[in-house]
Amino acid sequence: MHLSRIMLLFPLILCLLAPCILQFSSNAEACGHHACRLWGAIGEPIPAEIVQDHLLNMPNSLKALGASNRNGWGLAYYNCTISNDTMVHRGRLPASEDSAFDDAAKETADSEPQVAMGHVRMATSGLINISDPHPFKRFKGGKWWLFAHNGGISKTVLIGLIGEEYLNENPPQVGNNTDQWIDSELYFIYVLKCVEEQGWNVTRGIAEATIAIHEKYNLATMNFLLTNGELLWGFCKGHSLYYCYATQNGNSTQTTAIASQYPSATQGNWTLLDDFDLIEASKNEPPKVSDVRLVSIPEYPTQTTVFALFLTLVAITLSLAVLLRKKRKRKLRRQSVLLESTT
Repeated sequence: MHLSRIMLLFPLILCLLAPCILQFSSNAEACGHHACRLWGAIGEPIPAEIVQDHLLNMPNSLKALGASNRNGWGLAYYNCTISNDTMVHRGRLPASEDSAFDDAAKETADSEPQVAMGHVRMATSGLINISDPHPFKRFKGGKWWLFAHNGGISKTVLIGLIGEEYLNENPPQVGNNTDQWIDSELYFIYVLKCVEEQGWNVTRGIAEATIAIHEKYNLATMNFLLTNGELLWGFCKGHSLYYCYATQNGNSTQTTAIASQYPSATQGNWTLLDDFDLIEASKNEPPKVSDVRLVSIPEYPTQTTVFALFLTLVAITLSLAVLLRKKRKRKLRRQSVLLESTT
């Protein structure tokens, strides 16, 4: 009797526990399947040993992760000798098997960069047999931006959110048609569009973009890194994303690193972010973490709304003009009648 009651309650218990199970699996490294891996760091400058350890030397370095993400690699850093410009290196071979990756990683470390970003690709969208296009690079708002994505999003949803006009003005740089386009680059374009619409307030722009995508396609895995050479942002949704803040030389050197997999053998000082967390890291301050769902996003009227308001105002103005004209005619008619009666 008791067993039959338990069996009847089992589906209800499972339904109640399902959200918790899904949330755990979405962030658990052992349960989640990553498409690509990414890494980024910011400091003034980033110590060379940190760059080499994270990219080359540690057990879970980006080079080591290239063994299971075999569709190429990309490394980029900001060259301080050229105003806001970036140096980008790419390869088609797995990072774990490509000596050019080692050379690029050592160059990055030796350059004393203030911001650096790396990516190893497991291709799931668009062109495959090419050098890793991550980190993507675009010039917007007077700055060079870099972007790397770890996950998958519907290209149809992204194209719809971007809109035909903006996409024509800011087309993808990789691929010649929708089949060849990469979802990650469309994601980058949409994030920058939202940032631009929010007056270049990056936090509000990221919040607007990520929430809109989630509402349209809640299965999207949306981890990314974004930088304009001054700050480094990381967003977590669907896969694990960690960060580590370290100080050296009596706090005179501060470094924040963000990665889809901590490079060390154990988690240590790396903190796991939750879904919808946005981390903002600067060169000389501790990072800030916020939930994009709690970010206040002002609603600006769209062009269609502005045009509709304009037409409404024109209609009201014309109506008032007609009423005033009729009123003036009636007044003149009354004056005319009075004048005739007096004569």
